[in-house]
Amino acid sequence: MPGAPDPALLNATIELHLNRLRSELQSVSCDGGSSNWFIRTHVAEWRSSAFAAERARLFAHAALFGEFLPSSTLNQSQIQHTKLPTTSYTGRFSPFDYWEAEYSCASESRVPANVVGDGAKWLCGAALHPAPCQVVSLGSNFDDAFERGMHKLANCKSYIVDPTLRVLQSSPNELLHFQRQLKSYGASLNTSVGVGRAGEKLRFRGLKAPLVSLETLLRDRFLGAPTAHVSVLKADIEGAEYDSLDDLWNLCASGWLTVDQVNIEVHLAQRPMREMHAVFAGARKCGLVLHHKEVNTWGRYPCVEFSWVSLVHAQRAAAAAVGAQRRPAMRESAELLIGPQSPSSTPVCPQSLLDRLATPAALRDSFVFINGALNMDLKTDKFGEPRKLAQRGGARSTGHSYEGMYSHYIGDFVRRRCAALHIDPAPRVRFLEIGLGCGMEDLGLKPGGGVEIWRALFPPPFVLELYVFELAEKCARQWEREQPSVAGMATKVLIGDASSSSDLDRAYAEAGGEPFDFVVDDGSHVSGHQVASLTHMARSAYLRSKGLYIVEDIQGSCRSWPVMGRDADGQKLGGNINSNRTRTGLWVDGTSGCLLTADRRPTLLGQILAWQKKLASGSIRSNLSLPVSHIDVSREAAVFEMV
Repeated sequence: MPGAPDPALLNATIELHLNRLRSELQSVSCDGGSSNWFIRTHVAEWRSSAFAAERARLFAHAALFGEFLPSSTLNQSQIQHTKLPTTSYTGRFSPFDYWEAEYSCASESRVPANVVGDGAKWLCGAALHPAPCQVVSLGSNFDDAFERGMHKLANCKSYIVDPTLRVLQSSPNELLHFQRQLKSYGASLNTSVGVGRAGEKLRFRGLKAPLVSLETLLRDRFLGAPTAHVSVLKADIEGAEYDSLDDLWNLCASGWLTVDQVNIEVHLAQRPMREMHAVFAGARKCGLVLHHKEVNTWGRYPCVEFSWVSLVHAQRAAAAAVGAQRRPAMRESAELLIGPQSPSSTPVCPQSLLDRLATPAALRDSFVFINGALNMDLKTDKFGEPRKLAQRGGARSTGHSYEGMYSHYIGDFVRRRCAALHIDPAPRVRFLEIGLGCGMEDLGLKPGGGVEIWRALFPPPFVLELYVFELAEKCARQWEREQPSVAGMATKVLIGDASSSSDLDRAYAEAGGEPFDFVVDDGSHVSGHQVASLTHMARSAYLRSKGLYIVEDIQGSCRSWPVMGRDADGQKLGGNINSNRTRTGLWVDGTSGCLLTADRRPTLLGQILAWQKKLASGSIRSNLSLPVSHIDVSREAAVFEMV
């Protein structure tokens, strides 16, 4: 034990440090403003907890080892499992015992939830990261379970750095296969450098990889950007965290970088205790609070995984939890049209969301088309000019141009509720989509593409209750099993035939029996099915007043093609033309005249024309043949606003 200083001087030094800490904690808040309710509860509680914890650890270290912890020269390994010589403390002591969680997250989860043991990480509001979600992972060991989990939860793109994979591969092609696996969901891998003390080499099993600073790595990753944002930074770099994390904290302090969550595997090293203290003290420069601690028993040397979350992101999780508990009734009144709220008194809508919905072009460019090709990570074709896309197995996929409609109607909905966050800080959105996308494999699409879009368009502070109605039960249940729980974004699959009134009634009851804000029909595209679903749901008041019922692919009134979906047993619904030149299976039944099907029944467009005539004459609302106040027809979709 080092020579003990004067106890009075040591105590005075600690008290001076605590006075400075009290001021520092008051300055740590949500960039861009935090709501009064969040400050009064979560932030105030964290400040009190963080101050008490720092006071306890400083006086404990002083009593045990006669040192001021922030400047301690005592080696970490020297005090690991030290048997304490005082009756005030019993048992064996570890440096990690100084730090415990100081903040209780409203929606904490392990990602991915289905992994037992090493590899998964504890996060706060894992699914609530606004787009674009960026994950930076330092260290991999050929394990991408966390990165895949974040991609499923929040459509995150991961950047993984690990040069040791070059010598860890057990077969010549293991690294190549791993790179292909990462590419399949938009992740990328850097095996050329490691992160640590710049200019040195990482020496491992004959490997001599150059080390770069974390600042160099991040600035290269966001080359030329005036500012950068990382949703989650995860690091397991075997002790190099002590040489690297100062860069992270200083980049935050400079204003260039913001980060929502940090997960660090902190190792016991031949380092002075002041460096361990600096790791935790530095996190406040990024507005981070410690919310979880997990002892890792898998490593060769003692280590503990610590999880921090920014107060900005913690507020998203808290707002989602409050909304889920309160479930406030939205009021369609002039209150929803009040101008922008004060940032200091309410949550705020992400500016990236408002920008995305500002124009049709912004919505289109933010989602699907990159240089004219379908971004298969999203697995949807809702946005972009119609064009021939990839040809797979003889089938051709055509993109749609719904961005004009959705940027207008969803954009208006979002802007009005963002302007009313002082009334309702966690707006609830009930959303039903007919058609999960089962049976679209021939077009290179997978189930659930629409789900990702709706999640991206209603991020926190919205509380999204999303339901998907699908006929193909086997496909839908498999998709549902693969979807992790999403905090603040409940997603439930409903099984049935959307053209059946009884199935619609049962699905509505299973969805809670409350009217929807939005219903989107992207089902079979058969006119008879589209009309049946719309009329039954509208007449049954399954949408709230001013709710929107949207029918996609109305061009099916003018064309014919085999239905792409599957039945309850997983068999394809769509048919073909047999040797007798007659059709088999189910077909979209439009004709070139657009108003009548081949068997002379009204198409959806024909029915819309009849409804519009009644609406123009004022009779449609008086006799409630269809309780709508407005019909809007675009090139490929129709929007019906309920009375």
